[in-house]
Amino acid sequence: MLEAQKEHAVLTMWTPGQSDAFTNDNGLVYNHAYTVLGAVELSNGTKLVKVRNPHGNEKYNGPWSDNSSDWNTELLEEANSLLGESEAHVIDI
Repeated sequence: MLEAQKEHAVLTMWTPGQSDAFTNDNGLVYNHAYTVLGAVELSNGTKLVKVRNPHGNEKYNGPWSDNSSDWNTELLEEANSLLGESEAHVIDI
């Protein structure tokens, strides 16, 4: 994914499920496509991807979400390029 980002490739991701009328425990819509906006690998080895649901406004609340305890000052600085867009989510892959 990081290599594709360097080449300016258009990427999407999909969440499995039976119906897009429901979300999983982390707030992602089942059976739905998301636009991939960027990716980064942190110094601790965590790979993060920034995604957006072009049709929805659900709030992601899983690992690496806005209020997650996974973040510290150093990691926030490393992931700065992925942060700041309220309609997008940063998730680990």
